[in-house]
Amino acid sequence: SSPENEPAGGGDNASSNLINVTLSKPMGIIFEPIGDPQECGVRILDLPRGGKAYLSQELKVGDELFSINDTKMSNLTFYEILEFISEEDDQNQFNLIFQRQDTKEMKAAMGRRFRNLIKRSASSNTTKIAEQRDDAVPSSTAPPPAQG
Repeated sequence: SSPENEPAGGGDNASSNLINVTLSKPMGIIFEPIGDPQECGVRILDLPRGGKAYLSQELKVGDELFSINDTKMSNLTFYEILEFISEEDDQNQFNLIFQRQDTKEMKAAMGRRFRNLIKRSASSNTTKIAEQRDDAVPSSTAPPPAQG
């Protein structure tokens, strides 16, 4: 059930979603676990402005770390990956390969995250919205103010 505008065999072009970048420490990448920290894999949570990764203009938030210096990372946990990075010699260049998810998948994942944020903030905003609506009731239907 793939849309017509996609090329046939859409899954075959995974290699074109790989991004290869070489950086030295500090790389300027903030990682987050893809799922639970005990599960495997990390992705980019943030690229602080002015950091080497940001300045490379190669990477995007959401890119998943595939390997470092030819060592596969996608089967290691968040903490194992951070340990691997911290144990590497600071003088070394890191040859990083990231996998960029399909744009539609990325948007779906970001959409889920956005909806969760909205849900969290909505509970605190609903009372304000209700108050504003009450304030907007036309004065003709409001009871006359009590005279004292």
